[in-house]
Amino acid sequence: MTMYLQKGRAFDKRDETDMSGLHLWRLGGRTVVHSVDKDSPAERAGITTEDVVLKVGEQSASAIDIDDLRDLLKSGDGKEIRMAIKRGEEEKAVSFKLKKRI
Repeated sequence: MTMYLQKGRAFDKRDETDMSGLHLWRLGGRTVVHSVDKDSPAERAGITTEDVVLKVGEQSASAIDIDDLRDLLKSGDGKEIRMAIKRGEEEKAVSFKLKKRI
């Protein structure tokens, strides 16, 4: 049995609700950057794939439910997000402002 799928009208439409361009997942109890959208606030802040998010604001990233963290990053045009990230052995602070894409 074979099924063929056809692209819908919104297939190539960008998600306008994500205001950070940052896509996260949990891996072994750590919050890891899965991907960063091109020309997004997160990319301009210097965040890259495989960075580990240590803190968001003053709260440990691993203590925040991943769905709540994703919600935080997709709403609030102009809201500043401060993070502590780890890349390899280096830890650094980054910040960016959420921005609507349209």
